[in-house]
Amino acid sequence: MWYIFFREKNGFTPPNPLLKKYLKTPKSLYFLWFLRGVSLVILFAMGAGISASVVRFVPSPPESENIIVLDISRSMLAEEKSTSRLDEAKKVIKDFVQNQKSQTFGLVIFAGKPFLVISKSQDSEGIQKYISQISVDSIRQNLPGLSGTNIADALLLASDSFSEKPFHKQIILITDGDKNLGSDPAQIATQITNKGIQIHTIALVPSDPSKPLSYTDSDGIVHFLQDEKGQKVYGIQNPSLLQKIATNGNGQFFESKKHADLEKIFQTLSKSKNAKNRIKKKMTHIGLGPVFLILFLLVFGVERSYTKYLFGKVFRGK
Repeated sequence: MWYIFFREKNGFTPPNPLLKKYLKTPKSLYFLWFLRGVSLVILFAMGAGISASVVRFVPSPPESENIIVLDISRSMLAEEKSTSRLDEAKKVIKDFVQNQKSQTFGLVIFAGKPFLVISKSQDSEGIQKYISQISVDSIRQNLPGLSGTNIADALLLASDSFSEKPFHKQIILITDGDKNLGSDPAQIATQITNKGIQIHTIALVPSDPSKPLSYTDSDGIVHFLQDEKGQKVYGIQNPSLLQKIATNGNGQFFESKKHADLEKIFQTLSKSKNAKNRIKKKMTHIGLGPVFLILFLLVFGVERSYTKYLFGKVFRGK
């Protein structure tokens, strides 16, 4: 390679005096060969694809487990502006899951009895598809023991569904009624909080408490919701129980009268400061090929200049 560099464009080959010139200045030649050796080393480094690893510490979203406890009792069919409470809740929950893809979600549905239908999943798309299919008929509430509002058992089932990992854990309870079955959910909330689990409650309250709850069937007929005694249902009048559950659960209590309220509530929950951001170590590999190329060109330029300086006219073929 270096032999080729000693030729001019017309193909002139240096004569023997060039070798004599080498022998007259051995110390200078040592430096010349050093430059050439460095050039070869740099070329080998370029071919080897050497890279540098850079470690950065960046903020990372907190690892969190969320279990949503959703009331699907028949009162959730009640409509606010032609949309049922259940459909409104499902839409907002799906948006919440979509915007929190790094977190783990579970889902408990309940009426007279709770059921765990999604257990610790990060499959955002799959969770949303499943939520879309939920209806009041997901629990056969015409069977004995399956109708009603059993909040306490739903909270217990949710608390038992978390993993043992030291993540931030929270339960989000969404209901439109007071408990009428099971134990005292406020006491259950205290027990759950002692496990390090936070409980938020959302009360779906009527926009007009004086009007009985109703829904429209597929034939356009309006039906008024009734309790076990055949009396018309007016929804939560005093959500003090849900307030107490949230207080005992070290969480927040929310009231929602319309879809926009639900959206704001879940936006607030997504920005909860109870789960602190972690600092995560991130390693980035940077290819050093361009750096080695620049170094090679610099060393090669110095070598060419130094060779011309040493050999003068002999190098130029004169």
